[in-house]
Amino acid sequence: MKMSQQVTNLYSSWRNGLGFCALIHKKFPNIIPFSRLKLQNMADNCLLAFEAAQVVGMKTVLTPDSLSEKPGVVAFLNELRYILSKMDELDLTAEDVIKFQSKWFQKCGYFEEEVGHLFVQAEEENEVEADIVDLDEAETSQVSNFPIL
Repeated sequence: MKMSQQVTNLYSSWRNGLGFCALIHKKFPNIIPFSRLKLQNMADNCLLAFEAAQVVGMKTVLTPDSLSEKPGVVAFLNELRYILSKMDELDLTAEDVIKFQSKWFQKCGYFEEEVGHLFVQAEEENEVEADIVDLDEAETSQVSNFPIL
C-alpha cells in the first residue's frame, strides 16, 4: 500500500508526525512502518520519527511538545535532510534495526513480522528457565531434608 503525506507549511503539516515518518521511511523503510501509522496517533508518530532519526544519526532532539516552535522544526528538517543525503555513509547495523523494531513492537505492536517471533522465543526461554529454577529449588529442599550422619 502506498501512503502519502502532503506538506503545505512548517507548522501543521508536521504536527501529526507523518511528514517526518514519510521522509525517514523513504530512505529506511525497515525502521518506519508507514502503512501502519494512523493520523490520530500524533504523539506516537512523532516519537517514532524522532527516535528513528536518532537511530540513523540525528543529533538534534525534537519532542512532540516542541512542534509548535517553527525554528525547532526547521532545524530538525535541515539536519534530517543532511543525514538522509549521506545515506550511503551511514553505519546502520542489523542489531540497531532489530533493537529499534523490538522497542516499537512492545510499545505499539509495529514490526510483528520482523521481530514478533523473537518475543515468542524469549517467552519460551523464560518459561524453561523458570522450570529449571523450580527444579533446582525442589532438589535443594530435598537435599536439606537428608539427615547428616
